[in-house]
Amino acid sequence: MNFPAYSDVTHIIQHARLTSLLQPIYNLATNSVLGYEALVRGPKNTLLHSPYHLFKAADEFGLTTELESLCVTKAVETFSLQNLPGKLFINVTPNYVTTQLNDSNCFIKLLKQQGISPNRIVIELTEQSKADDLAQLKSAIARLKTFGIQFAIDDLGAGYSGLIQWSEIQPDIIKLDRHFVQNCHQQPHKQHFLRAILELANNTQALTIVEGIENQAELECIYNLGFNFAQGFYLGKPSESAPIITPNMIRGLISDNISQLIQQAEKNSQRLLN
Repeated sequence: MNFPAYSDVTHIIQHARLTSLLQPIYNLATNSVLGYEALVRGPKNTLLHSPYHLFKAADEFGLTTELESLCVTKAVETFSLQNLPGKLFINVTPNYVTTQLNDSNCFIKLLKQQGISPNRIVIELTEQSKADDLAQLKSAIARLKTFGIQFAIDDLGAGYSGLIQWSEIQPDIIKLDRHFVQNCHQQPHKQHFLRAILELANNTQALTIVEGIENQAELECIYNLGFNFAQGFYLGKPSESAPIITPNMIRGLISDNISQLIQQAEKNSQRLLN
């Protein structure tokens, strides 16, 4: 396929030809939905259906801000329309926060129009691009937090700033890049890394979400390491109609854990009786 023309991108933005898919994020400890991440798709059967190509083209033509604004609006509208539980996770670049969300009135007005409380919103800052002005970003985040909006660092370990951005922004939520989860059950060094990140997150009062769960072995591994929040194709793919109940593999995970606790309690009781 040929690289999209300027008119292709402007047509998508002007006519809002985007679809906002929602992928569930689960609380493994309570067998419940924590929330949903909004993921954008362009027109079907085109190169711009892919978010990678869509944003690459928008960046090429200087239309990234307009595209991000449309994505945010679509995410809020879709979440509201489906009347879903939990929180809505919205991906934006750090510069979008400083240039567009810094004046929070429009965003708060959008949430009010759609009947969504600001404390149900989590802004995910992607690590794939860095903030041009960190001080401005921190100021904008502080202002938005006064409304109850939370912030997450997305794909920790995949981008520019890593632990520096974590220490400066002090996010409410950390989302681990899928690289560190892939085959973690077979790679002890990844388990050591995951334990260290979890301990650091707990010490800074940040929740940790493990992304990219692809199979039962990875799910059991991160659960046994102490992670309570998970997301991935194995648990639920992005879809136009998001699920509101937890899948069987999570319910089974908790049931197995409860059974183990009961068995351990019985063994302890037996020792006391002997």
